[in-house]
Amino acid sequence: MSLGNDEERRQALGQFLRTLRDRRKPQDLGIATTRRRRAPGLLREEVASEAGLSVTWYTWLEQGRPINPSRQALNGLVRALCMSEAERAHLFGLMEPAPGLVVPADAPVPLLALVQALSPVPAYLIDEQWNVLAANPQAEALFGPFAPGDAITGNILSRLLLDPGWHDLFVDHQEVTIAAVEQFRLMRAGRPSDDLVHRLLEQSALFRSVWADHGVREPLSWRKRLRLADGRIGVFDYHSLLPQGYDGRYGISIYLPSPDSDLVHRP
Repeated sequence: MSLGNDEERRQALGQFLRTLRDRRKPQDLGIATTRRRRAPGLLREEVASEAGLSVTWYTWLEQGRPINPSRQALNGLVRALCMSEAERAHLFGLMEPAPGLVVPADAPVPLLALVQALSPVPAYLIDEQWNVLAANPQAEALFGPFAPGDAITGNILSRLLLDPGWHDLFVDHQEVTIAAVEQFRLMRAGRPSDDLVHRLLEQSALFRSVWADHGVREPLSWRKRLRLADGRIGVFDYHSLLPQGYDGRYGISIYLPSPDSDLVHRP
């Protein structure tokens, strides 16, 4: 039986808080550990005390009960659990109902034109579910053809996790994929699970592991290494752009070749 969006969000919040509590060390809050502890991480009463909440109320949060914490209470949890900026954004995203995903019938013409205009720099356009809507010729030459609507080659996350060709293409495949899953979770905060998430949970052990870990991170601009067809290692500065005026419904990924590309070769 599928859960309602509100109940699913509350359960996700409880799991997120428990995960962070288990990861944090008593020393993070200046707590001495001279006695035998019941758990390796923080205790509920320690988090509640640091956040200025009652233990019962905090326990209800972890249990997914229908309560509505104030922003002051949430900020107390941010402080008590030493949250990063990405973790804080995820926490507030889980507490604020998100609109349903908008699946466009057609990509906006200006964005399609922009992707093509970025040639000869590889670039592609994705929607909120990371489905590929368009790619310029350089992107398809680098990554292989995209097939819009295909369960694997039409979606960036599926391709990273399920396409053997992409396992070989990215030199640091696991690091890139974990970062992608954590960015996807942050972007989806407050939304119900959909067919993509359910399918990846069934088909990818790496996705199950990272998803269960509740890690989140902000979108990155970083350097990625790809194995080129001629045997060289291509080095690219990766950038993810959210075009203004579209409410975050579209993203453009750009792979700008680095001068280092011609200096690093496959062993």
